Amino acid sequence: MCKNKIDDRYLIDKLFATAYDELKNLNHINANNYKDASRTQDYIRFDVLYKDDDVVAFGGMCINDAWHNCVRITDRYYLFKKYRLAHIGKHKLNPASNFIIPNQIIEAHKLDMYPFISMQNLNKRYTLNLLSNYLNKNFNVNTTVLDNMKNTCCGRSNNPNCIQSILTLSQHKQYVDNILPNAN
Repeated sequence: MCKNKIDDRYLIDKLFATAYDELKNLNHINANNYKDASRTQDYIRFDVLYKDDDVVAFGGMCINDAWHNCVRITDRYYLFKKYRLAHIGKHKLNPASNFIIPNQIIEAHKLDMYPFISMQNLNKRYTLNLLSNYLNKNFNVNTTVLDNMKNTCCGRSNNPNCIQSILTLSQHKQYVDNILPNAN
């Protein structure tokens, strides 16, 4: 079951701390993304996926004035280690694409916003294309990956972490492409 927990600050802080501890112990490149939950102040939704009472994964919907009506979905998405490659019943558990992304796309549409997913660096374009194909095949959506890498910090930073591959709905491709600046 997927629940919006945007109003539960204690839970959000606890989930970020737990994710940080898991990643820190692995010396993971993205461990610092979860060091504190201050970024979640820009969230309009925070989905937590549960299996019974246990948290499986989480991810937020992040807004930024520079993005205008665009909203990043599955922001700071995290799948807890014990659920990686797990199954629920006979179905492989794919929390982002089966639960969180569809919920957040629906929410973005209710809010008249343009959802996008971003993944760091050029190497993730393949993964985004696989995700796009999966979403198009299994849900009533038509997604696409933008042709150019984008600076999700909107030009305010040259930090390599800001350079992202972008997936969005095909009907919003031109708008999202125009809002997010091309990476230099």
